[in-house]
Amino acid sequence: MTFGPDDDARCTARSKQTWERCSAWAIKSTNPPRCRHHAGRKSAVIKAEIRAERHLQLAYDRAHAHHNLDPSSDENTLDDLLRIKNDALRWHATCKALLGELREVRYKSRSSGEQLRAEVALWERSLDRAARICADLVRLGIEDRIARVTQAQTEQMAAMLSQLIPSILARGGLDYGTDTVRLWVIDAMAELPGVSDTA
Repeated sequence: MTFGPDDDARCTARSKQTWERCSAWAIKSTNPPRCRHHAGRKSAVIKAEIRAERHLQLAYDRAHAHHNLDPSSDENTLDDLLRIKNDALRWHATCKALLGELREVRYKSRSSGEQLRAEVALWERSLDRAARICADLVRLGIEDRIARVTQAQTEQMAAMLSQLIPSILARGGLDYGTDTVRLWVIDAMAELPGVSDTA
């Protein structure tokens, strides 16, 4: 069967026997596009889930609008993985907050009986996803790797400074070996943010 220009509006399910594509119209906003029969649920339930997902996404966007995430600015993959973990945990916290606003976890409709709210399903998914990401990071030892990389960078910087500072002071006619000059260097370094005592 061939479809016209609104091919995207048709159900993408296929027959198990003939492998022909379903010709029914898809329910709006289903992904992948599915008709009422192949979605396996009532269209009202699907639409409610879609509305809840959009509501949660808007709430998440509003809550994290102040974060300026520019993926091209940082090419450190380990930091990106930690950022993904933090995003998953923030999304879980957002879902949890919205779940706390519900008066009831279930609702009843005439056509489909008692139903679990979509917010509950989203919270469960966010919990599973955050737990899986955290478990993967622990299993891969990402945080330990980041700590080792940071430690190596700190040691390289300390070694460089321990050679550079006496050289610069010698050019200025000061002897790094004297206690007064050494204290000046230690005080100056202590005032720098993120620099430990390397003298």
